[in-house]
Amino acid sequence: MPALDVLQEMNPRAEIWNVLHDGGLAAIEGGIPGDVSIRVNIPYLRKMFSADGEDIVVCLTNCTELRMKIWEEDITTDDPRQIVESGTEILSTESEDVPVHIITTLGELDIDFEGFSLSLDTGRNISFEELCIACENYWNRWENEAKQNKPRQSNPYQPPC
Repeated sequence: MPALDVLQEMNPRAEIWNVLHDGGLAAIEGGIPGDVSIRVNIPYLRKMFSADGEDIVVCLTNCTELRMKIWEEDITTDDPRQIVESGTEILSTESEDVPVHIITTLGELDIDFEGFSLSLDTGRNISFEELCIACENYWNRWENEAKQNKPRQSNPYQPPC
């Protein structure tokens, strides 16, 4: 489905976390309640904008909740330092709006906020639409390269020409 069609069907406040799939939480700054920035380390997607940099920054406005249940430690924390130090990566959400419940590689992250903006780690602002298009382009390219590199199955009973 083309990125623009998807944009019309989804709620960006929830879907941003699916777009950032496999991104690691590199830094969380700000206070709750208030504005919070989350630096997501996601080199494969970041490089779709330029070769310099590895992170995309999600700035949440009026964030009222940022809490993670870390499965292995069997704890729930709202300490941004502890969340970042867990080394978790974003997997997905099935939430349709905020509050968003995100499944990560090491636990579950709950975030509630009013809105968000995006920027590259260079400070350049990007739109959600630009990020979705970059994501779609990346996965289309990945799929095409995978098809080209797929080993051809040969018939062992048929001699080569």
